[in-house]
Amino acid sequence: MKRSVVLFMIIMALVFVFSGCDALQGLLSPEPVEVIVEEETVEFRIAKVKGPSGRTDEETAVFTWTIEDPDRQIANYEFRKDGGDWLEFCLETEYAWTSYSRGPHSFEVRAQDINGAYSYALIWKFTYGVKYPVIITSAGQSIGTLPTSMNARKANLEFLQDDTILAEELTEENAGTLIIVVGVSLRGLGAKGLTLEQEKQRIRSLLDKAEAIGVDVILAYVEGKANRGGSTDELIDIVLPRSITVWIVEESDFDKKFTRLCEKHSVKLVTMIKRDSLVEAIRDHFGL
Repeated sequence: MKRSVVLFMIIMALVFVFSGCDALQGLLSPEPVEVIVEEETVEFRIAKVKGPSGRTDEETAVFTWTIEDPDRQIANYEFRKDGGDWLEFCLETEYAWTSYSRGPHSFEVRAQDINGAYSYALIWKFTYGVKYPVIITSAGQSIGTLPTSMNARKANLEFLQDDTILAEELTEENAGTLIIVVGVSLRGLGAKGLTLEQEKQRIRSLLDKAEAIGVDVILAYVEGKANRGGSTDELIDIVLPRSITVWIVEESDFDKKFTRLCEKHSVKLVTMIKRDSLVEAIRDHFGL
C-alpha cells in the first residue's frame, strides 16, 4: 500500500512538471536578465585659483581656475551667471565679468570632454556694492518689522530699526540701505498717532530722500496672503517701483502682483516658502 502511494506521488509530480506550469518552467528555464552597464565617466580635477567671495566693491570680477588634463580630453568650458543658462566658453581658464548689479551673484564653470561628459561645477558666490548702514522701517505700522528685525539679527546684520523715521532724519552718514517693511495695521497707525494718508506721505518723502542721497531701498512683505489688498497694496504700489530688491513670502504673490510689478520695473524678486527663510535672503544680499 505504501509503495503504491509513493509511486502515485512520483507520477503526479512528473505530470505536474511537464504539464506547462509557468512557475516551475520559470525556475527551470528563467528568462534572461537585462544587465545595464553605466557609461564610464572621467572626473577631471578642476579647482579654483582666484575669484571674489563675500562682499566686494570691485566693478569687475575675474575668475580663474585650473584643471588636470594630461590626455587633452577637454573640448571646452561652459559657464553660467546667477543660475541662468549654461554658455560655451572656449578653452581659456579665466573669465572676467563686468556690469553686474548691486546685490548677491553667483558664477559657475564646468568642463566638457570630447565625448560630451561634464566635470562637476565650480561655484563662486559674492555680493557687490552693498551699502551700509542699514535702517529698517515700517510702511503701514503692522507687525511685519518684528519678524524682519528678528531675522536680521539671526543673520548677524547690523541695523537700526525706526518704524516712523522721517525724510529729514535720513542722511548719507546714517543710511546706505533702507529696508521698508510693508503692511497696514489701522491699530498700529493709531498707536503711532498716524493716519493712513500721513503714512503714505511719510513713505513718499522717504523714497524721495533716499533717491536724492543714493540710499538703496528694499521692500519686504512678510505677512503672506492675510494682509494683502486694500491699503497694503496701495503702499506696495508706492514702494516697489523705487526698490532694487523685493523680499516676499511665496503665498503673498497668489495673484502675481509682485511678479508683474517686478518685471515691469526691473526689480529683483526674492521669494521664500516661509517667513523664517528671510534670514537667508538677508545673508545673501549683504554677503554675510
